[in-house]
Amino acid sequence: MTTDTLEAGAATRSHLNAAERRILVICFLTAMVDGFDTLILAFIAPLVGKAFGMSPAEIGKLFAINFVGAVIGGLGFGPLADRFGRRTMLLVSLALAVVFTLLCSLAGSPRELMTLRFLAGLGLGGVIPMIIALTAESMPPPLRTASVTWMFLGIPFGAVVGGAIVAATLSYGWQAIFVGGGVAAALLIPAVFFGLPESLMTPAAIAPTGARRGVFASVPAQFAEGRFAAVLCLWLGAFSVILSSFFLLNWMPSVLAGSGFSPERAAFGGVLLNLGGVVGALIISIAVRRAGPYWPVIVLLCCGGVVVWLVGQQVGAEQGMLPLVFLAGVGVFGAQLAMPAIAAELFPLAVRGAGVGWAMGIGRTASIVAPVIGGALIAAQVPWPTLFLVVAVPVFVAALTIFLANQVRPSGVLLPASVQPTEIK
Repeated sequence: MTTDTLEAGAATRSHLNAAERRILVICFLTAMVDGFDTLILAFIAPLVGKAFGMSPAEIGKLFAINFVGAVIGGLGFGPLADRFGRRTMLLVSLALAVVFTLLCSLAGSPRELMTLRFLAGLGLGGVIPMIIALTAESMPPPLRTASVTWMFLGIPFGAVVGGAIVAATLSYGWQAIFVGGGVAAALLIPAVFFGLPESLMTPAAIAPTGARRGVFASVPAQFAEGRFAAVLCLWLGAFSVILSSFFLLNWMPSVLAGSGFSPERAAFGGVLLNLGGVVGALIISIAVRRAGPYWPVIVLLCCGGVVVWLVGQQVGAEQGMLPLVFLAGVGVFGAQLAMPAIAAELFPLAVRGAGVGWAMGIGRTASIVAPVIGGALIAAQVPWPTLFLVVAVPVFVAALTIFLANQVRPSGVLLPASVQPTEIK
């Protein structure tokens, strides 16, 4: 059977078969472990700081170096997956994460821990583009966008479940938490090896005749076929929404404490943001069946921007703050969780690893600068209404750039006539 559209053999199917459900579950569990391992330092930072006598500034550098590794991992492993295969590079990424997360438990100094977290971050950053690409190319087109969104919900679920496990086991010491994170990632390796397929088609099969096939050839190729403007818009959108998300995630407990909440209730604000994100992503996963991924994300971002501004108006008035925090999570975090689905929809199979990896990598650079910018604004004692207006602006920027990406993106993804995709069994 010859086709000129991606995954055409399943284009009319609106349900998942057993193999596709297996792939979705494994990728979801992988996302959960990635979400936990990426945020593992946030759970044990007080213990690590006390053990090594680290100042808050040094702990901040430890957070940053972990995210730097994740950014580089996303930028590097995505193109490698286009060349050597998604499952292969996912296994390599997981192996890196396992080895260096376990070694973190043996770190004897802040410098050693920073180095090991950077190396673990490389592996964790490489996981995300692989599971997005594998999920996208393994699902029938009518369910592709929703499936990627469902899969990506594993990240906040991993953070919530992991946080609960850490709270229950913290008495065993911070080293045990790293061991647990490493073991959880190690358990995924056989599941990935035996349960996930390799890419549906090899790069050699889908590359145009005479095209460059170097290791990183898919990096410039992600801009080809009229995608240049749409890719730049997607990058700016991902960066903008993550910038606001990480400000809210890092500073919302402090803001709530400043509003008169007890430390326990203030900490609950972070949970509400993540729960709101799950609800927002589920709303989008339903809406995309009718409207595609772009417009639901645009609408949710606009609503989220308004709610973030309203949060700033309510600081100091405890009444009504927590519902607004939850709604901010629905709009901002929910839209962020749907960004990978937009990336998977934009890029064809041949460059999906590079396209998704670079979009997520560029977006994740915001996670490095957001806490710093937020800390500087708070230290400057910017009034809360003004501060949250500043935080809302990137959310509206993200809505605008996703709207523009939808306007300028290519209308379809074509394959060479020789390609014959088959249904996964």
